[in-house]
Amino acid sequence: MVELKHIFSPFVILTIVFEIVMMIIYGTWIEYDTEYTPGETEDPQVANTYKFYSDVAVMILIGFGYLMTFLKKYGYSAAGFTFFISCLTFQWAIVTNAFFHQVYTSFGKFAIEIPSIVEGMYATAAVLITFGAILGKTTPLQLIIVAFFEMIFYSLNIYVNIYQLKAIDVGGSMIIHAFGAFFGISLTRVLTSKLQTKSHNDSGSVYTSDIFSLIGTIWLWLYWPSFNGALAMPGAQFRAFMNTFLSLTASVLTTFFVSHILRGGKFDMVDIQNATLAGGVAVGTTADLFIYPVGALSCGVAGGLVSTLGFAYFAPKIEKFFGVQDTCGVQFLHGWPGIVGGLAGVIATKIANEHPSRYLAERSFHAFFHRGGDQPEIQLAALGITLGIAIFGGLFTGFILKLGTQNALNPFNDSEFWEVPQEFGKEPQQDSFPDPSDSKWVDYNPSDGEQMI
Repeated sequence: MVELKHIFSPFVILTIVFEIVMMIIYGTWIEYDTEYTPGETEDPQVANTYKFYSDVAVMILIGFGYLMTFLKKYGYSAAGFTFFISCLTFQWAIVTNAFFHQVYTSFGKFAIEIPSIVEGMYATAAVLITFGAILGKTTPLQLIIVAFFEMIFYSLNIYVNIYQLKAIDVGGSMIIHAFGAFFGISLTRVLTSKLQTKSHNDSGSVYTSDIFSLIGTIWLWLYWPSFNGALAMPGAQFRAFMNTFLSLTASVLTTFFVSHILRGGKFDMVDIQNATLAGGVAVGTTADLFIYPVGALSCGVAGGLVSTLGFAYFAPKIEKFFGVQDTCGVQFLHGWPGIVGGLAGVIATKIANEHPSRYLAERSFHAFFHRGGDQPEIQLAALGITLGIAIFGGLFTGFILKLGTQNALNPFNDSEFWEVPQEFGKEPQQDSFPDPSDSKWVDYNPSDGEQMI
């Protein structure tokens, strides 16, 4: 039944106002690129870029969405809110990215292209990483506010590090993964009290939810080369795909043997769902560089090792001593592997400076050699600036939310926001089999003619 309190709820009002504002901005400022002549047999943007957009979209909506369905009573919210917040963030990211791009160039009508859509998806990935840190603890209203403020800080970080410093980060180890993770960690630290971080009955998984989450892992793993290589320059795209693939394979192998060691001779599904992807994060900065196959494998091993150690050893200690409840463990899948990727960029550019003859074969390679050999320092500065903006932005947004909104009243539970089936929340009954040793049972003897109970 429709009630006035639902029509005028803060969530409905804010969503409507947001969409009206977007329509005004898009109607007065955003337009389509008209560079290509009508009647051409094939639009180069569609031929060269659209397929990568579709790959990245699969990662965002299916990969991230299903990866976060591991909570036993939060599957609707994990997948559903991923869908909602992705569309909202994408619209707003186009605007914030365009604004800071024109701060760097000049103001006027902004023409969007298919690469603009990919960039919007990258921005959405950062917000969904943050969503993983606060998963189960926030309301839909709070998610809108988080996405609004995070996109401002995200685009500011792009402006400083990519436009001004000319840092290299084609796959977003720093500007997407580390940024989203540490924004989320700072945010959840403000929103969640130490009392709330104690083990909650619903803050866990069941066998079925873990399988659904693993589906998200596999989708992310399959499409990660497109994520890292979508916007690489044509001559460097091959390296981006190959380096990412090799790094991902290395992180899978590393995760399995480290998990086996740290988990008492067995594998833990948390490690397999997450750390197997750390190679894609760790190689992001250097994906299109001349790091050679051994460099790609090294990034994957380092990312898988750092991530698995984090989930197996450091996660409970951080929650206990610092009061940080990172629901999805984004600091160990995206945060620390993102730092590994940033440092890998420092090393790769340092080697390039010392052996420039190896790296000048293609004009498409980044021209940092012509800038006085300071690219390693720029890469290190970009990593520090990214972490600083992310942490400050997360704390700022957290305090805004804490002052004006209330967290979810029923954490980690879909029933607060969704219509759920009647059987929702009931523990599955185990099949009951009779115990053969029970005195009620007797062995079947063919001579008796029948089995007696």
